[in-house]
Amino acid sequence: MRSLIFVLAFASCVDLWLGGDGQARATGATPAVLNPNSGAISLTGLWRFAIGDDPLRSRPDFNDAAWEAVHLTPKPQARDADVGLEGYMPGWSARGHGGYDGFAWYRRPIDFSAASRDLAIAGPTMVDSAYQIYWDGRLVGGIGDFSQTPPIAYGIHPQRFHLGGVPAGRHWIAIRTWLDPSEAGSPEAGGLHVTPTIGERPEISGLVGREWTDTFKGYVVDAVEPLAFLLLAVWAVLARRHDAARARSVWLAMALMLTALTRANQPLFYWSGRESLHAYDALRNVIEAPAALAAWMIAIRAWLDPKRSVVVPVVAVALGLALAISQVLSRSWLTIFSTDSKQFLHAISADLRLAFAGLFLSLLVWGAARRRADETVFLTSSAVLVGTGLFADELSRMHLKSIWFVFGTGVSRTQLAYAAATAALAMLLISDRHRAEPATVLAHSPP
Repeated sequence: MRSLIFVLAFASCVDLWLGGDGQARATGATPAVLNPNSGAISLTGLWRFAIGDDPLRSRPDFNDAAWEAVHLTPKPQARDADVGLEGYMPGWSARGHGGYDGFAWYRRPIDFSAASRDLAIAGPTMVDSAYQIYWDGRLVGGIGDFSQTPPIAYGIHPQRFHLGGVPAGRHWIAIRTWLDPSEAGSPEAGGLHVTPTIGERPEISGLVGREWTDTFKGYVVDAVEPLAFLLLAVWAVLARRHDAARARSVWLAMALMLTALTRANQPLFYWSGRESLHAYDALRNVIEAPAALAAWMIAIRAWLDPKRSVVVPVVAVALGLALAISQVLSRSWLTIFSTDSKQFLHAISADLRLAFAGLFLSLLVWGAARRRADETVFLTSSAVLVGTGLFADELSRMHLKSIWFVFGTGVSRTQLAYAAATAALAMLLISDRHRAEPATVLAHSPP
């Protein structure tokens, strides 16, 4: 009998040492003990993770003992490489599931040491590509349309989900995520990049407001620069609407407007939550970007050569059409081609962009050799700065730094280049107008 008592006592001690009750051990993690009234609490730490999909995974009594244990704790001062959102972590592609796209789930238990009358959750600010949050088996919200198959992803943005009164004791949070194939190419893609935060509703509301401020600051330049480009386009057309240089001004205006549309699509996607990921992808990469590239080649050629040879426009339009076709056929959401075929089409798209880059450089060299230095300085500088934005992907593959963080907000190389290009293009239009005035005066002077 004494031996039996000793064995039972020893087993109880081991049970306490391993983390408490059997349910906690079944999850492979000791649940976090939190006071919901102590402010906003980021749910970093140990989670359970599994790829695949099953609605039963949202239930508190679901056995996730066989799931992977993942530590969702960001490194100090970790930020994403786009706008500088805090708390960034690599997704599941960097955690042994590279190449996988589709559904995956995260789960963890939470113990509350006290009750809360008005609890809320701040959703994760960065997820690939859509998510739903379940609290004790109840869907409380998310971003994305999961009624469709596959789900429709939208821009991830700060979001608050109200839980209401929550008693003390154990609770379960489960997050269902969906990675769209169009975002699966990154080595860090997939699932949660920032963990949700829980707390009383006033604290969570304040946090979500600050997150919206960070999101606004991250994309406000992408909203302002298109407006500047549109103003330059109107100026270019109105300044030379009655003389022989009108055609080149129209081409410049078209190039500026197409670039403005391309840039404006980004804040629209991340701010509004109305544009789907596939619509964003199609507008930006299939329509706007190829058209903008072709328009800039024609505009630069028109400014360099008033005779307006048709060779460059024909080549630019052909490249633009070919790029648009290869881009649309290689989209992940178009299922008529195999994966190997789409990879081949991606390679063709990359080659066509390099062809555009070659045409762009040829025009700059040809123009510098043909025109006087005082005539090409503003045009060349404008073109180089615009080209830095147009060929951002190619420059990044050359390992050129693409983003800097200013007061915690990401400022990209493209944003800086387009800001400088706005000033250079304004100087180009002023210089062109001054050169045109003497000719205009002579043309209208009496004999």
